[in-house]
Amino acid sequence: MNPTVAILDAGAQYCKVIDRRVRELNVHSEILPLNISLDDLLQKGYKAVIISGGPGSVADDDNILFDRKIFEGRIPVLGICYGMQLINHLCGGKVEQSGTHRHGHGLQPEETVLLTHEDRCTDIAEGFVPIGTLDDYVVAISKPERNNYGVQFHPEVDLTIKGSIMLSNFLFEIAGLTPSFRVEDRLDSCVKHLQTTVGERKVLFLLSGGVDSTVCAAIAQKALKPEQIYAVHINNGFLRKNESESTLEALSKLGLNGGLVKYVNASLRFYSGVTTYQVPVDTSALAPASLLCKAPQGACATGETVESHNAMEVDSNDNNISLSPRAIHGGVVPYHEIRNIPIGPLNLHVVNPEEKRKIIGDVFIRVAEEIWRDMKLNPDEFLLCQGTLRPDLIESASTSVTKKADLIKTHHNVSDLVKKLSQEGRVIEPLADFHKDEVRSIGRMLGLPDVVVERHPFPGPGLAVRILCANEPFVERDFPETTSLIKMIAGYAAMSQKANYFYLVFQPHALLNKINAAINADEQHRLNEMTAGGALAAQILPIRSVGVQGDCRSYSYVCVVSSDKKPDWDSLFFIAQIIPRICHNINRLVLKFIILF
Repeated sequence: MNPTVAILDAGAQYCKVIDRRVRELNVHSEILPLNISLDDLLQKGYKAVIISGGPGSVADDDNILFDRKIFEGRIPVLGICYGMQLINHLCGGKVEQSGTHRHGHGLQPEETVLLTHEDRCTDIAEGFVPIGTLDDYVVAISKPERNNYGVQFHPEVDLTIKGSIMLSNFLFEIAGLTPSFRVEDRLDSCVKHLQTTVGERKVLFLLSGGVDSTVCAAIAQKALKPEQIYAVHINNGFLRKNESESTLEALSKLGLNGGLVKYVNASLRFYSGVTTYQVPVDTSALAPASLLCKAPQGACATGETVESHNAMEVDSNDNNISLSPRAIHGGVVPYHEIRNIPIGPLNLHVVNPEEKRKIIGDVFIRVAEEIWRDMKLNPDEFLLCQGTLRPDLIESASTSVTKKADLIKTHHNVSDLVKKLSQEGRVIEPLADFHKDEVRSIGRMLGLPDVVVERHPFPGPGLAVRILCANEPFVERDFPETTSLIKMIAGYAAMSQKANYFYLVFQPHALLNKINAAINADEQHRLNEMTAGGALAAQILPIRSVGVQGDCRSYSYVCVVSSDKKPDWDSLFFIAQIIPRICHNINRLVLKFIILF
């Protein structure tokens, strides 16, 4: 058996990226709950522990469920971001909120790292020593005699240039593991699992023509008989130009089902699609206690006597309401209702990307149900196959991956209807434990052409979510100040000169101080050079975009920058790093191209 690393999940959106980086180094890893015990880890033979980041704050939680014996030194431990704070906190150190989010900050120019958390370790726990600092921040700690290490930044992401080397040092130099877990082994396991799961049943493949679904179909060709495979391409009307035509041509060359891929144009169905949300509602509606079944009396939190009652469910054909009343003092009580709230049609006033994704995901399954009925497939004799990847599950906060992660976006193939089919055992997802780069690698192993393997990713809902929509301008109370901040960043050089004069005559500029507090001296110097001469312009768009900040979903402003010069991508990348750090309500930077004649 391959030596395995236990990744303890604190709710990080990067949790599976840690898993991916570890597996890229040919080491087997598994994601486990944060509250697992040391005894369980030792019994199951784990050789190292990595504690992930997370959206929470140890400074706010006095009842953290974590086995402190893990830090005794019997297994090497690496804490990342929240993981480092957890180590320091539980070992007697102090963690405080800094008031400043760090997004994309670097230790040194040649060792850029990604910092995405507002908390910082102010007092280091006894026995630990700081091994990395940034300004007055401690960003790495260690206790070598116990093999305990912590880093405030994220070594698992690409923005940490030497992150892979850091993880390699921990796995091989500190934990003493050997690189013996290969992608080829995982592909063989995937094929065997597919054969075992499917048996003699038929499989319906819904193929978009993207990397994921195509590789999924190629694996099925390797695992199943030709007569078991049914391939369908659904045009949802939100694809790129001529995408269905090129997809059908590429898929036909794979030889699926004798080269026959059924084409279904469901554009109008998706365009006018609807679905429902299940929403809990606490209403002011009251019911007489006489309607309720009495149960033994008990005491409420205030010490007063109350009557407890069994839940009562009332069905309503009109609004699908489930009622769970409780009587207080033998009187009347509020109802707790679960309502099915309709959303849609998609083409009328639906601007929230979460609602778009839910509509498209549910319509997708309803169209698929019609397809298998038309094809006269017995529901008990076939399975629905999807090319769902681990990142899809992470961003949808699926409990099959994590029980603590914040929802970022619901993927169309992880909708409520898909979950229902999956619970019924009617969905298979051969790639659910793989990431995009691993899927590309498998595609090459299976002999797929580069035009398929290297295809640029495009979301299943397509242009429906790629195009940001709004019924009215998104202008909150913070819009004026954020606009002023952005303009000041774009004109930083000129504003700094003015501020130097006003500082001598009047007092420092508050907004300029806010900018300087979030960036160090080197960054101030670089920003001054970039903005000299007024070459850069910036403004806030009154629309919202989905992003990830500090392991949490954000749905906030977009900043657009422009220049009358040729784009300097290094400088723009630098600006994209510091703007969300200064303005926490901005999660996306876009460039306005100006064509010079």
